[in-house]
Amino acid sequence: MGCDRKEGSRLKKIEIENLTFRYKSRDKGQTAPVLKEAAFFAEDGESVGIIGANGAGKSTLLKILVGLLPGYEGSVQVCGMDVVKENLSAIRRKAGYVFQDSDSQLFMNTVYEDVAFAPRNYGMSEEKVKERTLEALRQTGIEELKDRHIYRLSGGQKKLAAIASVLSMGAEILLMDEPSAALDPGNRRKLIHILNELPAVRLIASHDLDFIYDTCGRTVLLSEGEIVRAGKTEEILKDEELLASHGLELPLSFRFMKGV
Repeated sequence: MGCDRKEGSRLKKIEIENLTFRYKSRDKGQTAPVLKEAAFFAEDGESVGIIGANGAGKSTLLKILVGLLPGYEGSVQVCGMDVVKENLSAIRRKAGYVFQDSDSQLFMNTVYEDVAFAPRNYGMSEEKVKERTLEALRQTGIEELKDRHIYRLSGGQKKLAAIASVLSMGAEILLMDEPSAALDPGNRRKLIHILNELPAVRLIASHDLDFIYDTCGRTVLLSEGEIVRAGKTEEILKDEELLASHGLELPLSFRFMKGV
């Protein structure tokens, strides 16, 4: 099933309305909602930043989009499909989740085997598996690492391998949780370049506001589970008062401009 929701002439790949989510407590009592009546969308080709202080609901939002956290209230659609149990297999072909900790995602012996796992698992021919795998490795610039054992990769190389493992299944949507965490400057720059070249929709949750500035045209600010502002990334990240009121600081780029 393809994406068929449109905003003007652009396809809506993600559409959320009145999303509320609570984690279950051990005593089965009511807990405060982690997300409260959230609503936003992401269109074809967009890169959207999700920012907010710790506990704002960023990771929760990403996990709901691929069905890792059922039991939400409201409407959540990915490529026109409701995020419900019977649609999860189809949704996970369209949307790939890249964990903050790459070791949680990589489990095969070599880079090639890990990147090939998803298309192989979906029953593609070995010829198609090879084609998808090599293309994903090319997109992430790690072709030379295809035979490298996972345990011999640096943190940055693991991150790129994890992204490639999502791209190999033909994902149209990339959901990324703190993608720049623990990256050295060189791999951070490389990742920024790679993300900006990808045609997939990118939803990037991060505390690294400079990374968001370099990769996202639009940004959503979450605070205590509510979307308090959504708009052009530069406008939001330059609003020092807005950021400070929600536990965030100006990106370093803008601090230097102000001489802070």
